[in-house]
Parts: sequence; structure tokens; C-alpha cells
Amino acid sequence: MHRPFGPLRALRCWAPGALWRISGSFSRAKNYSPPDCMAMLTEWYRTYPASANQLSEPTLVGELVFFTVKSRNGEAPGESEGMIIYRVVDGLIAEGWSIPANHGGRMAF
Repeated sequence: MHRPFGPLRALRCWAPGALWRISGSFSRAKNYSPPDCMAMLTEWYRTYPASANQLSEPTLVGELVFFTVKSRNGEAPGESEGMIIYRVVDGLIAEGWSIPANHGGRMAF
């Protein structure tokens, strides 16, 4: 299982003006600046300290990097799945998407 490596280090991976989009119909589903996303994720791990993610190997297609995520002990009951997509330009993340794959998009994964 994978845990993030910290918001300050993570912010250095994002391009100026980048945007993180979380799709779905739950309270956290909206667009975030990278600092706002890190604040939201910090609160997420405070709310769900036992949550854990398993990431697939990344797939590279042009500027896109994507991978699937299986998670548990978070907002959704049992195991939940989704996809993360990054658009990387000049070595920095220019855009990102988090797309839930189950629970009708009503819960984060």
C-alpha cells in the first residue's frame, strides 16, 4: 500500500497555474489549485488515518501518465477503485484528474 510523501515535496512536482480536478458528485469533487489539493488531502488523512492505496504501474501516453488506484478504509465502504491521470509538461504536472470508478461517482476512492 502506498502513502503520500508529504505536501511540500509534492507541491514541487506541479507547474505554476496547474489544476487538480476531482470528478464525481461528492463534497470533495471540484477543481483545486495544488496547495488547496494538498490541504484537502491533509484533512482526508486526518479523517481517514487507516486509508491505504494500491497503485498500478504507470502508463505513459505522450504527455499523459495514468494509473489505477485501489483503496480501502476511506470514505467508500470496502474497497474502492479509480484512475489518476497527470498531464506532464517540461517535467512538471500541468493538470491532474482523479476519477472514481465505482459507487456511481458519489464517493472518493
